[in-house]
Amino acid sequence: MPKVFFMRHGKTVLNKENRFAGNIETDLTEEGAAETAANFQYTDDDFDVIYVSPLRRTHQTLDAAMPIHKGPIVDARIRERSLGEWEAQPYSNFSDEVIENYIKGFIDPPGSETFGQVRKRVVSFVEDLFNKYDEDTRILVVSHAGILRQVRDVFLPDMPKGKIKNSQILCVGNVDFDKYNKKKEKEADFDM
Repeated sequence: MPKVFFMRHGKTVLNKENRFAGNIETDLTEEGAAETAANFQYTDDDFDVIYVSPLRRTHQTLDAAMPIHKGPIVDARIRERSLGEWEAQPYSNFSDEVIENYIKGFIDPPGSETFGQVRKRVVSFVEDLFNKYDEDTRILVVSHAGILRQVRDVFLPDMPKGKIKNSQILCVGNVDFDKYNKKKEKEADFDM
């Protein structure tokens, strides 16, 4: 089973404007690209495989982090959640309570992809990685805050909750995936 490094994209124009992005395109800011480049501690040689979401900001983040890299594999399962009517809306249009409940998965924005739909595609993606690659494979996945929250909550449940920062990295390894599988088996036994 591989070791997978999940990285959120760098700061974008919509992040800087305190707006929801969802599935709409937004570019990295110069500051976001510079912060990503300064904080990323790896080179192309550290990874065997690289995945990115179809959204431009993840490609820009990869280019800022590693100007020279293997061509990434694009996978739609790691695109950001479609936020329906909330896309491009300022955070200030919503109370802190509404935003917190959205992050926790208690609220689905009107016309959005549901929390459960996002979780299903993220779990499918991670399970596929762990079933496809061997234990020596090191994988970089450049994605989005909503995707990293799902990864954290499902595969790293003991990790403290909170905001996923721009360019933040989470690592899921063999031990984490084994714990996930054991929990999944127990739940399946309980459901019988």
